[in-house]
Amino acid sequence: NIPDGVTSINNYTFDGCKSLSEIVIPSSVTTIGSSAFEDCYSLSKVTMSDGITSINGSAFKGCRALSEITIPDTVTTLGSSVFSGCTLLTKVNIPGGVTSVSSYLFRECSSLSEVIIPDKVTKIGSSSFEGCSSIKEITIPNNVTSIGEYAFEDCSSLTNINIPDGVTSISKYTFDGCSSLSEITIPKNVTSIERYAFENCTLLKKV
Repeated sequence: NIPDGVTSINNYTFDGCKSLSEIVIPSSVTTIGSSAFEDCYSLSKVTMSDGITSINGSAFKGCRALSEITIPDTVTTLGSSVFSGCTLLTKVNIPGGVTSVSSYLFRECSSLSEVIIPDKVTKIGSSSFEGCSSIKEITIPNNVTSIGEYAFEDCSSLTNINIPDGVTSISKYTFDGCSSLSEITIPKNVTSIERYAFENCTLLKKV
């Protein structure tokens, strides 16, 4: 266990600790640095307390034994690639104070089947759900105005997704490889659909 009184787990602190299987982070910690637990291949259990406000880029990237994690409600920032490559992760509830789903946040989380995006989110970053091949349905909050390129590429089980009315552009490769998607509604405010946005959507019948 990390002792009480520690306020920050700095960048790369436990990067590559391949035998580390469990970590308890005390309530005194407010920040988890970039790549702090990256490539901790055996890490299967992480306990975090309220008090953490920021989990920085690639913090748990490549933690391929991690199947479940509870992100404290106090977290307002999730950096890019935080859970990228966590191939056993099945469920995530993004805290209500988070306003942006960062780029590559859940990239290649191939077992992720359920994710709850809070209403305050206004941006879905590039490749944020790329390769999440187990997600069947996802609800994008109405406040979202920007969806990045490759955001849902190769979400091959995705059958149902909404595009909020505030979105004005569908970026390149956004839904490329969503081979189970049969229908999608494009909002009237959309003025640009970029190349390959719906490439390889082989079941798409209605737009």
